[in-house]
Amino acid sequence: MDYEELKMGTLSGKFISNLCSDECRGLLGSIFLSAPIPMWISQNGRFKMVNLNMINTLGFTEEELLNMHPLDPVYPEDREGVREAALAMLRGERVEPYVFRVVTKEEKIYWCIGIVTSISFRGQKGILGYFMNITPQKRLEEELMREKRHLSLMLEGIPSGAFLINRERKIIQQNQTAERLFSSKVGQYCWEGIHKLRFISQKEKEYYLKTGSPLPGTKCHFCRADEALKEDKPKRDIIKLDNTFWEIWWVPLDRDLYLHYTMDVTYYKKLEEELYQLSITDP
Repeated sequence: MDYEELKMGTLSGKFISNLCSDECRGLLGSIFLSAPIPMWISQNGRFKMVNLNMINTLGFTEEELLNMHPLDPVYPEDREGVREAALAMLRGERVEPYVFRVVTKEEKIYWCIGIVTSISFRGQKGILGYFMNITPQKRLEEELMREKRHLSLMLEGIPSGAFLINRERKIIQQNQTAERLFSSKVGQYCWEGIHKLRFISQKEKEYYLKTGSPLPGTKCHFCRADEALKEDKPKRDIIKLDNTFWEIWWVPLDRDLYLHYTMDVTYYKKLEEELYQLSITDP
């Protein structure tokens, strides 16, 4: 077996049978049986060997597993995909692990990634397979997707331009109103996409236009994002930009992420000013 075969995790039946001593074969068998992940060997559509971790993971006895087809523990809807992926691996057409679900004896469902390879076992062609339980990672992924959907719904529910922005001031997500009002794009810096470089310093602007990268700490002169993230408290200001007034919020969601939304309050500020003028001129 050469280095590349070892690096790819390929077991060569010829290597085991012809080049290994009895002691070596015993060592390989010991590794197989005590491996910290489920491993199995199959021939002619039946499991021929399973290790202790596979027995413990699936909850079936060794005898029960040895009477099963390798696809039997696979979640029914995933079987065809697993079969196709495994065949592609055995033909050398696929190297990345396949993702699938298994069903335990207690009918628990686990997400797994699996790999198979051809071997020679007891003088005949066989298949060595192993898989790893990735259920915790999958649940985290699903939770993150749910949170992302909730954030999307939250953003769309805000009747003004709303953004999710990270500590580097890059737009991670925005609602349709924001895109319509500011023509901003996800991936842009907020001072770039929302404010078109108008409210950063001349030095910062020239450097960014010349290099395509911002100077450290580049931000709009009125930005309170760092303050909001540091104190973990929402910050609010009313800013006059050109001839309009904007109510601006920076709301920390995580230590490196904040909700940023803006509302045009020009009408209300002008109305407030008119009422004030009336109050001081009223006899």
